Amino acid sequence: MEWIIPAWGRILAGYTPALSLEITRECPLRCPGCYAYGDDHLGGELTLRQVRDFKGQELVDGVLGLIDKHKPLHLSIVGGEPLVRHRELDTLLPLLAARGIHTQLVTSAV
Repeated sequence: MEWIIPAWGRILAGYTPALSLEITRECPLRCPGCYAYGDDHLGGELTLRQVRDFKGQELVDGVLGLIDKHKPLHLSIVGGEPLVRHRELDTLLPLLAARGIHTQLVTSAV
């Protein structure tokens, strides 16, 4: 079993195993159990309604910049409702696939 840690070190070698990005605060639902509008979300210093959403190419460039910086093997795209940014996702998802990043889209599908 002592070989497991060195093996994972070689596998990851400078990569972040997983990254979760909240690409929008917008959502057509207001589910009572949703964490996004709770007082503790974002460290309690900001509320989700105070955060500016990025859109268009600015969002795509921002996500790719974080990917370049952290080099994740897996990316979870969350929101709000990430499908609200479907135009940006149409651009972004093929670029992520081309980089070999396993991407998960967490959505209510509304």
